[in-house]
Amino acid sequence: MKKVIFAICMLCTGAAFAANEESITSREYVDAGLGTKQDTLTTTGTGAMTFDSSETDGIGQKAIYNPNGDYATQQDALVSASTANAAVQNAIAAEFVCIAWKNNDPNDECLLVQIQNRTTPTKNLFDISKIPTRISTTSTSIINNGDGSITVTTVSNNSAVTTDRKLSQLAPELVAGRTYTLSFKTTGTDKYALLYCYDDTSNHTTWGTGRSKVITADLLDCYVFFYASGVNTTATISDIQIEEGTTATPYVPYGNTYMPTGN
Repeated sequence: MKKVIFAICMLCTGAAFAANEESITSREYVDAGLGTKQDTLTTTGTGAMTFDSSETDGIGQKAIYNPNGDYATQQDALVSASTANAAVQNAIAAEFVCIAWKNNDPNDECLLVQIQNRTTPTKNLFDISKIPTRISTTSTSIINNGDGSITVTTVSNNSAVTTDRKLSQLAPELVAGRTYTLSFKTTGTDKYALLYCYDDTSNHTTWGTGRSKVITADLLDCYVFFYASGVNTTATISDIQIEEGTTATPYVPYGNTYMPTGN
């Protein structure tokens, strides 16, 4: 009796599948849907689809080496080890460059590499590398220490030192009309920078660390000055960051992604 019931139930299950061919979970439904999509690109013989700039549509074909075939007629399907190795090395060199070595010796082990292409900039839009070392005849100076910091020294008649660079030069990605926040660390007591506009001195303004400001086209054309602690003082300023928005967030270097080697 049990065997008879089991056979009947199997017939019921088959009928249920047939009745649900229009269900979105059925193979028939998926196959029908794929039939309305774009045709797939095809290859001929044992060929593989590749990119080829000489083709009008950018698609070309290159044979796949058949180990059971004739070597002499398939050499175009082979790439030498030296060619492949050179291609890999060139690709790596195009994207990565070593910026820190063991014992500061470029011939020693690389400790830190930098991604070269700035396709996706970091949130920090201030490029401190653009600040030149500048020492004036009056002993006013700004020194780029090369480690992400600058040292400014003021004189008796001036409490600010110019970077000799416009805001648009130090932060080339800034867009007029948008709001940005400046932040930095300083050993001095004057925790703000000065945007000094030579063409319109009534337009120059101070910009305190942690403060946001709507940047105008005129301000982009102004020169950036930094303070210390009044006149005749020296301060070291580091972690300078300009980021879009109204909130200062933790510092990251300008436009670079760093990764320790070995990771």
